[in-house]
Amino acid sequence: MSFAEIVAAADTIVVAEAIDARAEWVTSGASRAIVTRVTFRVSDTL
Repeated sequence: MSFAEIVAAADTIVVAEAIDARAEWVTSGASRAIVTRVTFRVSDTL
C-alpha cells in the first residue's frame, strides 16, 4: 500500500512519541520470532 492508501484506510491518526521499546520472543505453534513492543505517548489525534 502507498502512504496515501494507508492514511485513507486508517481509523485514527495520531501524533506520538515512542517512549519505550522492548524486544521479546513470541512463540506461535512450533515457530518463534523476536518482536518489538513499543509504547507511545500520544500528543494529538487527527
